[in-house]
Amino acid sequence: MTSHDRPPHDRDHTRDHARDGEARPVALVVAAALLALQAVGFLGLTVAIVADAVAADDAVAGIATAAFTAVVALGAALVAVGLWRRRRWARGPAVAWSVLVVLVGASQLSVNPGVAAAIIVVGLVGAVAAASPATREALSGEPSGSEPPPSR
Repeated sequence: MTSHDRPPHDRDHTRDHARDGEARPVALVVAAALLALQAVGFLGLTVAIVADAVAADDAVAGIATAAFTAVVALGAALVAVGLWRRRRWARGPAVAWSVLVVLVGASQLSVNPGVAAAIIVVGLVGAVAAASPATREALSGEPSGSEPPPSR
């Protein structure tokens, strides 16, 4: 009996939701990696904001901004880990986050078109990867197009 055959309360939730020996699809790896890189970027931004706040006269505003960016970094990291561990709940936040990244990039087009374009590309690739059928299948543990098990 596999973990998918057991009732939900009887499953080992520490294991991946994948079928035994199945590799992660490329789309899932890309989505998780992009989110992890963004989390690292926000963590670096947090450190830079704290360093500026310490040197500035208005340290309170800097610390508040640093706290916010730290929360964003933590959120992105948690979703990346959720995708890597094949948790279904992580797909929605990953797609939503990627759409927000595209919007942030679009808002920066007139300020710095090169950086904005890179941000937009990262957001689009992340959204497509997280929303792809391969990612959906990997997170659900069921092959695409399969019928859900009958309810009892």
